[in-house]
Amino acid sequence: MTLVAAAAILLALRGNGAREAAFFTAFASLASLAFLVGVYWTTPLDYDYHVTTSVRRVITAPIVFAAAMAPLLLSRAPGDQTLR
Repeated sequence: MTLVAAAAILLALRGNGAREAAFFTAFASLASLAFLVGVYWTTPLDYDYHVTTSVRRVITAPIVFAAAMAPLLLSRAPGDQTLR
């Protein structure tokens, strides 16, 4: 996850407004990364081969998802009163 997305998740967990969205964002991002590691370990190809050839392409989806959720999470942060 990007640093902004991680900070947005932590700020959203502090408040009550977007706690469910923060849990969903963290779960979806971490679960997709865990599934990818599982796929890499269960294939017959070497783990190092997977990491060197495809990790940059594969890790993009969870990172982009978390970064796309960051503005939503930050808009419901405890100090922000714009959408309430």
